[in-house]
Amino acid sequence: RAAEAEVLPPVAAERVALARTTAASGLAEARRMVTQLSPADLEDATVASALARVCERSVVAARFGVDGPEVGLPMPVEAALVRITQGALSNVERHAGPDVRAAVSLGFAPDRVRLDVVDDGAGFDVAALRDPGRHSFGLNAIGQRVAELGGTFTVESEPGHTAVSVSFPIHQEVP
Repeated sequence: RAAEAEVLPPVAAERVALARTTAASGLAEARRMVTQLSPADLEDATVASALARVCERSVVAARFGVDGPEVGLPMPVEAALVRITQGALSNVERHAGPDVRAAVSLGFAPDRVRLDVVDDGAGFDVAALRDPGRHSFGLNAIGQRVAELGGTFTVESEPGHTAVSVSFPIHQEVP
């Protein structure tokens, strides 16, 4: 994009535009493939035990808890919960400041499953997420993954508190 902003001869400008388009296409394809992969943490494990492992391995001091009796979820939802937890904890590590702590909670209700990742770090202005000139890959990826699965996604933040919450419907099959 920076090269496209330069004044270039027409042939060079076309090549730069082609390179950007090709790179963007390749990145989009790579993201699609990664999204379709099932996280290794879910292999022979419940979603709760997978999230507990993610928290145990986190660089951030992350506490994990479950509220309600665990129910089986579709694999895409389980995979999304693991990936979202990984992404949210990665964001905490990169942006929240030193000595930050996080709490990850997974809650099961009769009709929804909810994941909350809360930290006590620096916080940020959530209005910046709506700025098209500013890119937040981690939170954008979480929002996109949630939307694709029909869930809801919220972020709230202020100094000393940031919370990322997602929820997905639990579809009960009628016998």
